Amino acid sequence: MSYLTVIVARMGSSRLPGKGLMEVAGRSMLGLLVDRVRKSRYVEDILLLTTTLEEDDRLVEFADNEGLLYFRGSADDVLGRIDAGISSVEKTYQQVIEILGDNPLTDPELVDDVVEFHLAGGFDYSANLTREYASAPAELPRFPVGVRVQVSPPETFRRCARETADPVHREHATSYIAENPDLFRIGYFPASGKWAEAANEDGFYAVNTREQLEEIRDIVNLRGADVGLREVVSGR
Repeated sequence: MSYLTVIVARMGSSRLPGKGLMEVAGRSMLGLLVDRVRKSRYVEDILLLTTTLEEDDRLVEFADNEGLLYFRGSADDVLGRIDAGISSVEKTYQQVIEILGDNPLTDPELVDDVVEFHLAGGFDYSANLTREYASAPAELPRFPVGVRVQVSPPETFRRCARETADPVHREHATSYIAENPDLFRIGYFPASGKWAEAANEDGFYAVNTREQLEEIRDIVNLRGADVGLREVVSGR
């Protein structure tokens, strides 16, 4: 089984432009994320998916310096960018792990567990459950927002790109899946068992604002760049 990890990122942001390359404990935020997810047993090749805008030339430089693959596509059609980016890579992969570029505290152990959950269930799409998934069973405990791991075969992205032209679905690449549970076999990985300490559906660790970036800096400066998600959420 071969895996391609894709990280979606761009310099443009209405609230915090250039956030991906802003410093966190001596490393860029994207660099911190790459360092963390590379510790997963299933993260092999990493493909940075950015845009054709001139401002994202800096992200291409980052990818080159980090030894990442990269693909440049539409700024608005993120679904199309992911589908085209996966197709652009010469090697064939059986599964795609999608990580969001503004989720710097993504836990490599969680990546491992979501991948294994996905494979065991034979799903079309799997993700660790957060409050963003309104159609998921209400009784399942949820992770904080901002540590999302999504796993699917390349065919799932190809199908979505083919079936939906809705601008919302094109911008939010996996929303078409989440809103159509009758069309896809969806696996929601709950914050239970070994991950019970990470259950906090009101928590938020994505970086969209300066204040949120400062919160991540405080966590990493205090706990270290390798701090686990369970330790962050539980405070132990």
